[in-house]
Amino acid sequence: MARYWTDREIELLKKFYPHAGDTIDLRDLATMLNRSVNSIRCKADDFGLKGAYGKDNIDEEILKQLEARIEI
Repeated sequence: MARYWTDREIELLKKFYPHAGDTIDLRDLATMLNRSVNSIRCKADDFGLKGAYGKDNIDEEILKQLEARIEI
């Protein structure tokens, strides 16, 4: 049976999830909230939250070099 999210859990999710994968390990956040990693991801998705691992970390210079080598 699914457990409802409390206002406090949602508040903490919104505060810490954007740092997941950067300064906070997602597993630690899941442990803190007594939730599964999948549950954390699904609830974050409900709110449109993105973790640090979802940021665009593409090195544009390397991308240009790779594109120069192949035809896309």
